[in-house]
Amino acid sequence: MDKEKIYKLANDLLFIPSDDVVAITNELHSAIDLALEELASIDLSNVKPMSHINEKPIDFSLLRKDEVKLDYLIAKKDLLNNASNKDDNFVIMKKVI
Repeated sequence: MDKEKIYKLANDLLFIPSDDVVAITNELHSAIDLALEELASIDLSNVKPMSHINEKPIDFSLLRKDEVKLDYLIAKKDLLNNASNKDDNFVIMKKVI
């Protein structure tokens, strides 16, 4: 990655990098490229692809039982009193996508 591309990327992110930062970024990028080239040289033809990080089946008997604790139950009236934006029955939140 050349200096102009680093400056453009920093400008797109609304940063104004110093020359030292650009030099360090260039060195780090070169080190990452070398590491990726080293990884590309590893023969993975006999390695089975993973479908999940942990392919070991889950033993559900080792999990704790779910217990309802009414001590932690919050009354609807108290919950609505603590909400900054609400109507008569519901807390109003921003839409999250």
